[in-house]
Amino acid sequence: EGWDLEHDTVQGAQSLLSTIKRVLIEEPLLWRQGLLLGGFWFLYPLGFYVYVLWLPSLVKAKGFGEDTKYLSVLLAGLAQLPGTLMASRLISHPSLGRKKLVLACTVGCSIAMAAFAIASTLTGLLVAIILLNFATAAAWSVLYTITPESFPTVIRATAFGVCTFIARLGGI
Repeated sequence: EGWDLEHDTVQGAQSLLSTIKRVLIEEPLLWRQGLLLGGFWFLYPLGFYVYVLWLPSLVKAKGFGEDTKYLSVLLAGLAQLPGTLMASRLISHPSLGRKKLVLACTVGCSIAMAAFAIASTLTGLLVAIILLNFATAAAWSVLYTITPESFPTVIRATAFGVCTFIARLGGI
């Protein structure tokens, strides 16, 4: 006759927790996938937000002027759109695949970060900044796609929520 919100909510939560527990115990491979994805979700924002927040100071510390500082932030933002578009185009490519693409983007981020660290000319610095933001945006796009696909439907939303929570911790 009536809907018992408290009872139904508790029962639903208990059902979800028992399903998660059953799936994780029966599927130890999910632990490995979850830890690997959690690592990506933690490290990407850790590196990205440190870089983005400190970019103007890093550019200035390399001896470049105020105008370069703001130009670098502008170019960094503009480079993200093509990175996202490239990832959306390549994400379903039959010979590449999502895992290879996320690996390529991660390697691209690493190379661009190293190039940024050793850049001594304005051109080298700006190219490194553009490449880093391009690769980072592409990596995020792939990660947002590959994460839910890595888990069974019964825990997909919960696993994705946990990964985004881990990303928030990395961003702190």
